[in-house]
Amino acid sequence: MVDVEKLKSIITQKGESIESVASAVGMDKSTLYRRLMNRGEDFSISEVTGICTFLKISQKDRKAIFFASESA
Repeated sequence: MVDVEKLKSIITQKGESIESVASAVGMDKSTLYRRLMNRGEDFSISEVTGICTFLKISQKDRKAIFFASESA
């Protein structure tokens, strides 16, 4: 499960938008919005890599965002 709120927070902190992230990874903005609404369950490895590269997300944050465990 992806920590969507943490990802959105980083996007905002970096001064970017959902649209700019989608464009940077070659994705339509509606697709990225859909992925986020689905808790990131449909992200491909290349999309995750592109997002992390574009936003310069640290290895620690990558794990926290894209390998978040579900809360009970």
